[in-house]
Amino acid sequence: KIIDKENFVETEKGFSLGKEAVKKFLSHFEEEMEKKETGIALTLKENIYVQVSILKKWALENKPLSFYRWQE
Repeated sequence: KIIDKENFVETEKGFSLGKEAVKKFLSHFEEEMEKKETGIALTLKENIYVQVSILKKWALENKPLSFYRWQE
């Protein structure tokens, strides 16, 4: 686990992550986005970029919309 219940602070509006927990979460998230698994050509970040590009071209340039499926 990256964060647990001790990382949350109570506020007027409910609970939120404390500053250090946010830093810890974002650091871990960035690492996961850049991680390249063995046998997989693209990182998660690169895969998301490709999918967004396809959607953008469909919406703005009337290109075909193709759905992309990751292998798990």
